[in-house]
Amino acid sequence: MNEMQDVFISHAHKDVEKYITPLVNAFKPKGRNIKFWRDAGEIGGIDSVAKKINEGLRSCRIFLPCLSQNYMESEWCQKEMWSALSQHIDSGKKSIFLLILNSKKEVFEKYPLLGDLKYRLFEQGVESIADELATLCAAQSSKKNGLSIRVESAHSGVLCDIIESPDVSVEWLASKATAALGGKDRADVGALERFMVRWILVDVRAEDYYRSLTNLQRQEIWAVVKVEDELRKATEGTTSLRKLGVEDGTVFHLWGIVPGTIVLKKESPPRDPLGGGGRAIMS
Repeated sequence: MNEMQDVFISHAHKDVEKYITPLVNAFKPKGRNIKFWRDAGEIGGIDSVAKKINEGLRSCRIFLPCLSQNYMESEWCQKEMWSALSQHIDSGKKSIFLLILNSKKEVFEKYPLLGDLKYRLFEQGVESIADELATLCAAQSSKKNGLSIRVESAHSGVLCDIIESPDVSVEWLASKATAALGGKDRADVGALERFMVRWILVDVRAEDYYRSLTNLQRQEIWAVVKVEDELRKATEGTTSLRKLGVEDGTVFHLWGIVPGTIVLKKESPPRDPLGGGGRAIMS
């Protein structure tokens, strides 16, 4: 299989009739035409299955594990998911779209590493899920002259895909992502006045480094990326993506900070200055 596929559907065969067939049927109408790969387990022989799984994972843009009680009991499903998750962690370039068919609580108890990834519930409807997958596939497969970049809000979990020239500044990319993700440019922190928010682009592979910084240190950077084993920081908003070494397929988290010292109002209740915590589920 040499042709690039849009989606690798990882699923338990016991879930085909109730869940998978309605889903793939929704991939075809309304101009979606999502190319997908599935059913490695129907191929005879252990060696053949392993080979086909690896081929499918290498040639897909999005890995779609269809999580359920049956999935958790399938050895082949485990192999597929951990292989894709390893690619995602190592390079940040393999997109993973979690679809929870049932047993949500049990799924996250068994796979705590999945808690930070974007997910949808099957009960949201196959039409909505197919529409979102089609949008993601189109963004990833479109012919482009710029970099394909994914940005996810570190505060809400909402994400967007952006195609942009490598010569734009990190400030420009951050502002474009902020607008797409519905971020605020001012924060109400219970202070005497509302404070400006500055948004920082953090390569997901450099997340541990960013979390280790103090707030004062964070105020000194505009973006941080990891290029091979090297951490690179932009200390000016005018630094270009090219100069920083941002690569095609880079995934950023967008972090907001409120610069300066805040003078709080008396008896102000605590609140999230960036508009709410937790992960947002978009339909």
